[in-house]
Amino acid sequence: MQLSSPACRRHVIGSAAACAGVLGLLAGCTPPQPEPTPIVVQNQSTWAMPLDEFKVFDPSLSNYAEQLLIAKCLEGQGYEWPVPWQDTDFAQTETVNDSALKIFNLDIARRFGYHDAPPPNPADVVAWTEFTTWANAYDPDEQFRSRFDGCGEDARSDKTVAAADGLNYIASLEIQARDEVSSMDAVRDAARMWRSCLSEFVTFELPNDPWGEMPTLEMAQQYGIYGHNLTEVASPDELSAAEADARCRDSSGYTEARYRAEWSAQETLVTNNRDKLDRIRDEAVAHTDELKTLIAQNAPTR
Repeated sequence: MQLSSPACRRHVIGSAAACAGVLGLLAGCTPPQPEPTPIVVQNQSTWAMPLDEFKVFDPSLSNYAEQLLIAKCLEGQGYEWPVPWQDTDFAQTETVNDSALKIFNLDIARRFGYHDAPPPNPADVVAWTEFTTWANAYDPDEQFRSRFDGCGEDARSDKTVAAADGLNYIASLEIQARDEVSSMDAVRDAARMWRSCLSEFVTFELPNDPWGEMPTLEMAQQYGIYGHNLTEVASPDELSAAEADARCRDSSGYTEARYRAEWSAQETLVTNNRDKLDRIRDEAVAHTDELKTLIAQNAPTR
């Protein structure tokens, strides 16, 4: 058993016939409806995208709600399961945008290198880490594991996982857009210019395209981002390499080319799938409200 951290208006006219007559007069002169105003505004530095409009559900809510329901179930059977209080806004770090995408730009490179920024609510992280460590070691008797599994099955219902399919659908569209962008000549040409630029500043073997491939595994290991010797903050060498990387992405035109191409690709996908995406968003808003109510009813005091 292992745990992981965790939204004809009718006016009264006097009679139905009168209403119909007015509507008939207006039908031939109704002005064209304006295009809906996009909710997401272009912002290259945070990599804002059209599909972000529909990513309103945070899976962390499901995980937290499930743990609270498991606690209620187990405690009713005489066991401990002290789930800590958590802020249900689940604020992101500065290196992650509102849609949970890791972002990289010159400002971030200068301050954090390739590392993640510190969590905005460190006390919540500490509390959850401590609970996870305790829970992974908690095994009071021979019946506990089967009872834990039973409580988990009861908790993991439509009340907690209803929005997962919608998130998976949105993710499939994001992947489709990125695959399309990666094959575009303008993006490939800019990537080659980026690689040529950065090779003057670092000695690492560089990938053909920085998207999703920087830092490389070798870089991540040396900078303490991956592997056995993890570090909490970036070293001067990492900061220097990351800043050079960000500058080369900008000077080569890579960042601009990829952002514009991906925005356009996602915009087309939103237009072609608007009805389904609207349903996903509306259902996710309702589901989020349900989960927050459930959490408020079961969460411990802060």
